[in-house]
Amino acid sequence: MPLLSESVQDDLSLAHNRGKRIGILLLDPAPDAGRAPVLDRISPAVWANLEEVAVFGHGEARPKVTVLPAPAIEAPGALRKAAIRYFIDRGFDVITILRADGRYPPEFLANLYRPIVAGQADAVFGSPNANHGGPLNEIEKMMFGLALSNFHCGYRAYSLAALRSIQWERLSDGETFDLELVLKLRHRNFRIKELAIPGDCSSRTPFLHTLKQSIATVYRYRQTCRSVKRYPEFEEYFIHYPVKESKRSSHAYAESLVGTGNEVLDIGCGEGILAATLHRNGNRVTGADILPHAANESVLEQYFSVDLNDGIKPMVEALHGKTFDRVLLLDIVEHLVRPEPLLNQIKSVLKPDGRLILSVPNIANVTIRLSLLFGRFDYTERGILDKTHVRFFTRKTIRRMLRENGYEIVDERETVMPVELFFGLPAANPIMRFANEVLGVLTRLMPGLFGYQIMLVLKGGS
Repeated sequence: MPLLSESVQDDLSLAHNRGKRIGILLLDPAPDAGRAPVLDRISPAVWANLEEVAVFGHGEARPKVTVLPAPAIEAPGALRKAAIRYFIDRGFDVITILRADGRYPPEFLANLYRPIVAGQADAVFGSPNANHGGPLNEIEKMMFGLALSNFHCGYRAYSLAALRSIQWERLSDGETFDLELVLKLRHRNFRIKELAIPGDCSSRTPFLHTLKQSIATVYRYRQTCRSVKRYPEFEEYFIHYPVKESKRSSHAYAESLVGTGNEVLDIGCGEGILAATLHRNGNRVTGADILPHAANESVLEQYFSVDLNDGIKPMVEALHGKTFDRVLLLDIVEHLVRPEPLLNQIKSVLKPDGRLILSVPNIANVTIRLSLLFGRFDYTERGILDKTHVRFFTRKTIRRMLRENGYEIVDERETVMPVELFFGLPAANPIMRFANEVLGVLTRLMPGLFGYQIMLVLKGGS
């Protein structure tokens, strides 16, 4: 990532706010007397173009400087969140971070905010020349996927329009706030630029402690994005039912069984992630779920917000006789107290040669049997013992329920355990591919023991 110019320019064209409202958070580790020299170093052109300096704590206000009560938690992240909230609530456009002890050279303020007011960046980070490279920086470049020269200098400017679009309130109150914010900006592909500055404003914490923080932050981000575990600072990236990418997963089987060029009804489509794949394959997909809207609603022919506990009768009426080649009911019936009405209503939207593709978790899976052996039956965020499940099925009981409701079983498959989700690794990882092959063999030999989900292709009958 190229650095911006190191030259200090205080001319009006560089400092001009271009109609943007610029605020400064003054971090105040120094006594009150230490503030004035730093503020006095701000050029007249910048003073004329910034609107307000906010400082939390004690002291006397001066022109354009507002002293605010300290937040309940006086920690780095808490202070930054309080400042972001203060300036967002007042309709500001840019926030910059400055320190009263002079470690962030105020002579560079115009250079720092200029790319944002000019529409060339969403965030600008100060990067001390003395801290380019080094083993920590090289490791962090690989972990964060960003070619920044420094991840720990807090001399930064942010577009508040960019911050408004990410859930910054969930970020940590402590030291990892800035690292987490970098990941959220990167996740949304916001433009991050660097400004070369003199001196040393990097972290004062020991190398190993800083590295540990970076590793833990990236780990929590990736685990949440992969929906392995829900960490609160990145919770919006957690998908309760992510698409499983291994070749013997329910989603891979569903994609194969749906085929191409079909009319598909995806009941329980969630945000429409699987529907997007089916749409790319040339299918016309109608979705239904309890959500008011689906995030990927653009790939759907129609979307219906329904409570599946009450069945889909209003949706059937709204379809005006439309029928489907394939109806998907993936991991839904275990959430319903009485799935029978839904199963019967689905028959009315199936074409004569149409197929219902249904999956349920296998409660007889080896992992559940071993847990019971040791006296454990613990509900989880997701999986066979998802805490929202109200019914449990074995191969025998799901077959019996479907036959009792007038369905003929055309095909049956058992999916493999999604070890890639457990370990938080991509399905394409060589180790995960090997594990998938081994589990595939075991599942074919002993489907009732190793099968993770029971997947059935059904023909509607009487």
